[in-house]
Amino acid sequence: MKRSALAALAVSVAALLVGGCGGGSNGGSNSTAPKKATAPNVPAGSKVASCGGASRLRATAVDCDTARRTMERWERSQACTPAEGVSRSSCSLGSFRCQAVKVDEGTSVSCVGPEGDVAFIVRPSG
Repeated sequence: MKRSALAALAVSVAALLVGGCGGGSNGGSNSTAPKKATAPNVPAGSKVASCGGASRLRATAVDCDTARRTMERWERSQACTPAEGVSRSSCSLGSFRCQAVKVDEGTSVSCVGPEGDVAFIVRPSG
């Protein structure tokens, strides 16, 4: 069950990252309002908070301090970073289970725990 929730979160994060890509629609609404991202697997009443910064840190059901600490722990952990030539990795950080996927912008990381979710992008150094 945890794997399916983690997979669903990874798909949601990937969808958010590529949300602006794709072709336009010729039919339907002529509205110019931006589309809202949805997260169907988020518990009712949960709020996604943007914690700012170049990493586009996001937190769901946890505060930004917890999200920031989780991101910093991930960045310090050698075991969490995908190895050279590998596109994905996973690791545990306390009660969070994190998945990382290399993308054009760097590494997209999604961490899920009983208390909430954290997502961010780690830019390549150098």
